Amino acid sequence: DGAAAYWTAARHWGWSTQLPRTVQFITPQRRFDPRPTIMGVDYRFMVLKPERVFGITDEWSGGLRLRVTDRERTILDVMDRPDLAGGIAEVSEILRQAWAQLDLARLTDYLQRFGGGTPPKRLGFLAQTLALPGAAEWLPKWHSLIGSGFTALERGGASGGRLLRAWNLRVNATGFGGGSGR
Repeated sequence: DGAAAYWTAARHWGWSTQLPRTVQFITPQRRFDPRPTIMGVDYRFMVLKPERVFGITDEWSGGLRLRVTDRERTILDVMDRPDLAGGIAEVSEILRQAWAQLDLARLTDYLQRFGGGTPPKRLGFLAQTLALPGAAEWLPKWHSLIGSGFTALERGGASGGRLLRAWNLRVNATGFGGGSGR
């Protein structure tokens, strides 16, 4: 019912040169062991509500069918959980690599469907900060989807950092206009 996701999917799409140590999946079904190790490979199953499991495509790799989150869903996932994609610095590079391949209307639809206010905060901030071509057209829509309250840019990062009211973000990672972090 699920698919390869997060950093695993970003690697599949060619947006990361890093090799994740754990193969990550989203699934609507609870597994007995959500973090098994099989033949020396660590796996992690992230259980999501069934309505949040969407944006999955079948890809072929080495003659084998692979269920993986599509490009837009992969970006949504890494914006939601940058900790599952190498941290916010790696996520910003993933976004930069992915940008020209994304269907921004589909990504916006996914942001609405997902329903969380955190992914549009991080996406809008990063797209603006990286000055990605054509992003300015989408920023107002993404801004309309942000949740209330402040969210840390780097999940699990430093507790301090500059508060950016425009995106309701605590910029707690280095290299993003102030703040401290990893």
